[in-house]
Amino acid sequence: MGAGYPSDWNQRRKKIYQRDNYTCQDCGEKGGSRGDSELHAHHIVPKSKGGSHKLKNLTTLCKDCHGKRHSWMGATTHRPQKGFWSRMYKSADEELNEFYGGCPNCTEANLTVRWEQITAKEEAKVLQCSSCGAMYDERITQDGARQNLELVRVENTEKIEPTTAGTIQEFKRYRIRGRMHSRTQATDIFGSCPTCGKSAAVTLNSILFIKFFKCNSCGTKLRKRILRSEWIMTSGNESDVGSVLPLFEWKKKAREQSKSRDDLEIKN
Repeated sequence: MGAGYPSDWNQRRKKIYQRDNYTCQDCGEKGGSRGDSELHAHHIVPKSKGGSHKLKNLTTLCKDCHGKRHSWMGATTHRPQKGFWSRMYKSADEELNEFYGGCPNCTEANLTVRWEQITAKEEAKVLQCSSCGAMYDERITQDGARQNLELVRVENTEKIEPTTAGTIQEFKRYRIRGRMHSRTQATDIFGSCPTCGKSAAVTLNSILFIKFFKCNSCGTKLRKRILRSEWIMTSGNESDVGSVLPLFEWKKKAREQSKSRDDLEIKN
């Protein structure tokens, strides 16, 4: 646990929820097994003012009410709404929806990522669908010597293991995601090459925060723009080299080229 918190903090806060009947003591909203609200254990006398971790100094609050009590927690969404970090979060949303194919529950491409403060030092990464509200934990799984990522649906953030090293964990996940992408043909994303229409020999690779598409048949190359959903063609059809288009536009071109190629083969 974070500095200043006892090693049995998780057990203590769960006892508080049970004692308070899984009900926020400010607004009356229920959570846990009794409702949909996310519950937090709040120190009645703040730790900064000498408050203890004893059960008598703890009470149950929902996430929104807890956020109102602590200015250091910021907005209850725990996600920047503008500026550089807002763009980073939006880029992360696009990456997740592209990687997982949207929400596993409703299939809508509306997965969002945010970080919830669990203790003063610990936070949890929360993936949630803004369409159906389903919440997920992105877990690293082991398949022999190979690591993979999967989304596991959870009822609330209590089911998500908190971390004190979010940046390190994210970099590890990004590397795994890149390796998983490299093991998957780019046809899963593009459909086929937007220049020649072939789908048998195209690959997608990631290097740090940059994604590359390459067609091994005609040599067409595309690169995803950092923090953007557009791709730029760096090599391929002369009329398209330098073009910057959203993914769906490149998909449209790929479908058109594939259809033209099929029609030509039929005629011949």
